[in-house]
Amino acid sequence: MSVLPLLDALDALQPAYEALGVMFAVASQEITANSKKLRVVFEELQQKSQVGCTGPAANDQCTPLLAMGRGVNFATANSLQDVILAVAPEAPAYPAMPAAEAVVAAARRSLSARGGNSANGNHRATMALSVSPKDAYEAGQWLFFSLHMMELLYGCVGNGQAPGHCATLAYNEALKPHQNFAMRAIAGGVLRLVPNSSEGLRERAGMETDAAAFNAMMTRWSAAVSKPRRVLEAFYAQWPEHKG
Repeated sequence: MSVLPLLDALDALQPAYEALGVMFAVASQEITANSKKLRVVFEELQQKSQVGCTGPAANDQCTPLLAMGRGVNFATANSLQDVILAVAPEAPAYPAMPAAEAVVAAARRSLSARGGNSANGNHRATMALSVSPKDAYEAGQWLFFSLHMMELLYGCVGNGQAPGHCATLAYNEALKPHQNFAMRAIAGGVLRLVPNSSEGLRERAGMETDAAAFNAMMTRWSAAVSKPRRVLEAFYAQWPEHKG
């Protein structure tokens, strides 16, 4: 997935989430926060590429970037997967795409040269980013979880079911399994405020008298979210501990 078009689209949707109210608050906050983290990482990787952190002449400060980023010039890279791979705390255990295979090979070469432990392709190189590699890696994960909730929520409402019921079902399947007790408690409080009537949502969307058009719009939104959600799901499936 191209980095900036995806992040721009996610940012552009924020006013729509706010306009439609509390129903979208739980997942939309995760989407906005993690989109910002990934944008910061992408921009910093671009800057590092532009100041000579690629190629054989890279200085010691840039060695982790080369080891994890495979010498990619992020000034021209446009793949969200490449950006996440460049800062992932561990190389994929089961690389399912050429980029992942390359990052495993690069990590092993780098660790071997420095006397590090390359078992299973794991590497723990660090990078001087304002967002830590672990945070950036997890930002992509939480973006996937949140998009999954939105997909389920839109699809359920599009089928004519009650918004409150849909929000709870979507949360329980997509986000709740990955949250701690405190996050679940906060989300539960928000979800209790979601009304079971779709009239308020239709009014906010300017479709007070056209339930069919509103449901069709929700169904389209679900289909639109499905594509990036499925791509991110397949990407993170390369790390077996995150398959569930």
